[in-house]
Amino acid sequence: FENTMEKVRSKIMHLDKIKSLLDDESKDESAMICASLVESSVNDLVVALQRLCESVYAQVSPSKQLKKNVFQRLSDGSDLWKDYCGEGYQDWVTDGEYKALVRCFQQRHILQHKDGLVDEEYLRKSGDNTYLLGQRLVIHESDVLAYEAITRKIGERVLSFVNKAQ
Repeated sequence: FENTMEKVRSKIMHLDKIKSLLDDESKDESAMICASLVESSVNDLVVALQRLCESVYAQVSPSKQLKKNVFQRLSDGSDLWKDYCGEGYQDWVTDGEYKALVRCFQQRHILQHKDGLVDEEYLRKSGDNTYLLGQRLVIHESDVLAYEAITRKIGERVLSFVNKAQ
């Protein structure tokens, strides 16, 4: 989990260097590669949290059978933690952070399954009213850094359950 958090932060923090190295070849290719690095970071964060939660939950509640990819669905994953300890993601972060995390998870879904094209489900579930149906998502570096901080905050809380179980 920590390695992924550092990898994401490093990708974002070094984008200017990467862009300047690639700009000599082609500004269009440079922009495309940098956008891809930013977009892949969203997936990295969601998958890191999913894997961490699956691993920790299996340790602290080994008899509970989990549905496939349950921790990719934010509300379902949060409900599992509520069942376990009486608190979920919304209890561990601010309202604004939770809304940003919902947007992050929805953006990952759109990037993975819709090639970044906004659909009605994204508009409904994300609360993101900056897009119209059919537009392509544009993920900003600052968004990824905010998502990383929120993911890290939740991950640290999840990891604390391992320490308590030992």
